[in-house]
Amino acid sequence: MSLSLDDVREAAVSKAICPISLEDLRLKPDQVGAFVYKGQRVEPALYHKDSLWREDGSAIFSGNLTPVGQQQFDGFEKMPRLPKQGAAMEEWEDFVEFFHWNKKDDWLLVAEVAIAFAAAISVDEDGVERFIRCHFDVDCDGHIQRAEMEEQIVPYLSNHLDELQATAPCLEVPRLFRTSSREDVIRWFEFWDFDRSGEVDLIEFRFAVAMTLYQALGYSVDAQSKEAVLLLFLSEVTPEETSQISRSKFLDIIYPALQANLAELPNLDTKKHRRSSMPPIRLIVENTETGKNVDIEILGGGTVEDLVKSVQKKFGGAQELFFDGFRLDDMEMSIGSVRGVSGDAISNGCHIKASPAQSMCVIC
Repeated sequence: MSLSLDDVREAAVSKAICPISLEDLRLKPDQVGAFVYKGQRVEPALYHKDSLWREDGSAIFSGNLTPVGQQQFDGFEKMPRLPKQGAAMEEWEDFVEFFHWNKKDDWLLVAEVAIAFAAAISVDEDGVERFIRCHFDVDCDGHIQRAEMEEQIVPYLSNHLDELQATAPCLEVPRLFRTSSREDVIRWFEFWDFDRSGEVDLIEFRFAVAMTLYQALGYSVDAQSKEAVLLLFLSEVTPEETSQISRSKFLDIIYPALQANLAELPNLDTKKHRRSSMPPIRLIVENTETGKNVDIEILGGGTVEDLVKSVQKKFGGAQELFFDGFRLDDMEMSIGSVRGVSGDAISNGCHIKASPAQSMCVIC
């Protein structure tokens, strides 16, 4: 394993996160932009401008090669603002031109289009890509012609931004603090364990640790110092022959070392802090016996147990809950980290099926 952050930065690009600050691009949309050379973008990576230049105009990173793609550049161009819902196609031209960065052909990658939307508004990039694929014919390589983007996809998205935000909401990464409970630590690991295999791919794990350490170090520590801390930590806890990090290895070996580098929780009430810092999730729950649907809102950071209690209050009696063919039986699992058999995560507007289960105990 090379002692560099290339894989971390590449992962950040694919997740609509600034590869230097490791902050969500959407948190500072007025700062989002890309490197250019002779007026043309040189790579798909998007950055926060203030992660690259200081207030006095001096560059944080020396040299004339981009941090991710190692491409020559001579300037930085901000991403155009996302037009309002229902805007005419003329208002979208600059936005389309910006994310069609590779002018060598007339094809665009849907994934890069999704990242541009995720950088501008509160949506999940994977959810946006699924939304586009669901409504339009995208080839197996994820390419689509620019003409189709301009004539069909963009006009549709322009008129359905509310629907897009409802079906592809941002997934909030659980925060870890030095005083986080074991429940919090498990919830953090489960967020990154996409297929619920009990293991996280090494590259994904390196990125997850990087985000956590960068958050813990805060704004007072510069990017170069954060990189040095991260590389030292990763070199000590992830041996070269490792390709997966198991839950037990993380909890027993890696987390104790990571915990020492975390920040103190601002509010001593961990659960209250976690829930108040994350947006609520609104779900549609169907009683399979009666066919009745009810809307249920779970507080940010809520668990399966919270959902079960709410469903029991609505329907009365014990219930077995299912999402996309997956039974929700781990009461400590956070709602935001639950994924169905198709791999999709629970988010706003998702449907949950509730089946009466007489043999189950009602959770009080």
